[in-house]
Amino acid sequence: MRAQRPARPGSAVGIPPDTRGDSAGRGGPAGQHPEGATMMDVFRQASGVILMLATTVGPVLGALLLLNYRDRRQASLLAGLLDLTPRSLRDRIVFEVRCGLFSRRRFVAVDMRECSRDEIWEAIARWCAGLPPHTRLLVDGRMDGGVPATFTIETACRSALCRRPRPSPAAA
Repeated sequence: MRAQRPARPGSAVGIPPDTRGDSAGRGGPAGQHPEGATMMDVFRQASGVILMLATTVGPVLGALLLLNYRDRRQASLLAGLLDLTPRSLRDRIVFEVRCGLFSRRRFVAVDMRECSRDEIWEAIARWCAGLPPHTRLLVDGRMDGGVPATFTIETACRSALCRRPRPSPAAA
């Protein structure tokens, strides 16, 4: 009879050498493919990369999207105001347009110190008719005799909630 050799340390009896769990085998722990990791390990690594990207790039991308949206709202409001402004006034007035980052509020300041009283009132009437809701219009100008005057106009909400009919006191 032939004497059996003792098993090498770390080797499993009855398991081919390429599926052993020791570092001497090529496949690593049991249950893995000889050429790589299991699908669960690949999923864990991919989800870790996605989570890292979402936490580092996500807030920056969100802030850039909000700033872009605000800038587009400012540009469209300025374009709308210029369309409503009489051509004779465009070279004598200055606009300052600001929009909120997290709100729908808009602010427009107009410097009309070089314009006459009638031109100021005509421009205010045109702008009020075409301004979007939640917009505050501040007009600086001079009245008769060179007296400085400031007008503040705020547009009302035009949504269905703001136009809800209120019950009359007689119906109550």
